[in-house]
This record gives sequence, C-alpha cells and structure tokens, in this order.
Amino acid sequence: MMKIKRCRMFSRSFNHVILAICITAFASGCMVILPTSSISTNQEPEKIVDRIEYNANRCWSTLHQPIHSDIVVNTYTIQNGYKLTASRKEGSTPQYPFLHVTVTHSTYGSEVSVREGEFNLGTDLNLSDDVNRWINGDNSC
Repeated sequence: MMKIKRCRMFSRSFNHVILAICITAFASGCMVILPTSSISTNQEPEKIVDRIEYNANRCWSTLHQPIHSDIVVNTYTIQNGYKLTASRKEGSTPQYPFLHVTVTHSTYGSEVSVREGEFNLGTDLNLSDDVNRWINGDNSC
C-alpha cells in the first residue's frame, strides 16, 4: 500500500516538473528577439533617439492590438550612445521588452541596430519598419 502512494506522489511531482519545463520552454521561445535591421547614418545619436522616442509614443499608443495592452517606450543612456526599448504593458507593469533599438556614436554619425521579437504569443507588429522610416526622416505613423 505504501509503495502505491509513493508511486502516485512521484508521478504527480514528475508531471509538475514536466509541466514547468514545458511552460518555461514555451515562454522563453516567445521572448526571442531577433535582429531586424542595422543602419548607418550621418545624424547625431541624440537627434535620432529623440525622433524615435517622440514618434513611438505618438504612434504606437494608438495601435489597435489583438489584446488591449499599451506599449511603454523607455530610453536609456549606455556607454557609447542610447538604448530604446518597447514593452507591452499589462495592467500597471511593463512586461519584458519586445523591441530594442540601439543607437551608438560612430566616426561619421550613428549606427542604429533594431531587434524585434513577438509582441504577444505570435503577434508580430513589425515596428522595426516604423523605426527605419523615422530614421530616414519620414515621421508618419
């Protein structure tokens, strides 16, 4: 009788471990952020970051998304330039960033690299296209 209980307990805990592994693998697979573009420009990094941040806050907050969530844009100073991230806001807290824009100083201006992942479980917003357009001076949404 005791062996049967132990087997059931082992079986349940084993199932919980397998479930946890599957959830972790699924969640981490959804957070893959791939490089989407890299641009060299003769513009100053400060101007590029200001333009991207302004347009992102103006345009991305009005997107009609499949799940009603806001997009939070944050800008950080890094060693050789700036980093801008976009995160999905669920409730009152931003989630893991799904878009990273890095703007660094170069000898002739700036280097801009964009990496974008899925917005929410398979939803791809293609926001890197907006970033590339804004870098080239087109401020449309």
